[in-house]
Amino acid sequence: MGKNASAYPGAELVVVDAIRETYFNVTNTHVENMGYAGVDPFGLGLNARFKLLPAYTERRSPMNFFDIKVANTAIIQGFAVGELPEVVKKNLPTSATLIDSIRVRLAFSRNDVVDAFGTLKLPFAQYNVLREKRTEYISTRIDVHTFLGWLDATDLIVNQNASFASVLGVDTLVSHHFFNNTTKEIIAQLNFNTAQNQITSVRFKAPPRATVPVREVQPPTAQLQVIPNPVDEEIQLSFVPLISGQLRIEIHDALGRRLKASQVQVVQQQKMRWQIPGHDLPNGMYTLVLSTADRLETVPLVVQH
Repeated sequence: MGKNASAYPGAELVVVDAIRETYFNVTNTHVENMGYAGVDPFGLGLNARFKLLPAYTERRSPMNFFDIKVANTAIIQGFAVGELPEVVKKNLPTSATLIDSIRVRLAFSRNDVVDAFGTLKLPFAQYNVLREKRTEYISTRIDVHTFLGWLDATDLIVNQNASFASVLGVDTLVSHHFFNNTTKEIIAQLNFNTAQNQITSVRFKAPPRATVPVREVQPPTAQLQVIPNPVDEEIQLSFVPLISGQLRIEIHDALGRRLKASQVQVVQQQKMRWQIPGHDLPNGMYTLVLSTADRLETVPLVVQH
């Protein structure tokens, strides 16, 4: 199990990536997401143990044509002002001296409908499948705590800095999941834009007998700083490489699209500074990705002109 298993009693499965651990409860009829440990899943750069209450159903069995299911859950997580990234602290709606803490409230609601069946053909095989359409609504709000008690500050934060509109408020996610009655994993998954007229990403089952090595992903740098953050005209990176070789630096938007990419030759333990133009990026939330052949690191980035 993962490093934070004690915080998720009853978890039987953990999925580990470069920035967080995700814990699951697995039974004969359900796979339930119990929560995350690590970097927050909502893009504010906060680090904690986030618990989904109740656990959020990811998979169900058995599944039949025209099954209709609903899943609901929530996360409520508090942070002291001193724990907040500078980009969040600067955009609180009043002086930080009047606020001692904040809490992030996420509400998840998902409608699942098994609305089609047929044959799905992949390059290496074909499967008899059921298609489940998932429509998920995610509401993200921020409360601040002052001498008056808890106050919802979401709209004030967005009005003060429009770039937070991509993180706060309500998001609608639509996806198609294809299941087969002899295969444990999803055969394929299509993710759509909100208008449901364009596919934004696709993933599908690996070919039979394909082997995928599993290993812990280490960060490529230490003492990483992004100056300033929020960014205006230029993004300045300061870091100490943990290995020598080629380091790839990319900027991705909120949909995961790569907008900028460059490479730099680094020397282990030799402090580096690197600059990337930011004047051509619209205001908003982005992800800075630093990677080598076997290492990965991500950093939240805000552009505010």
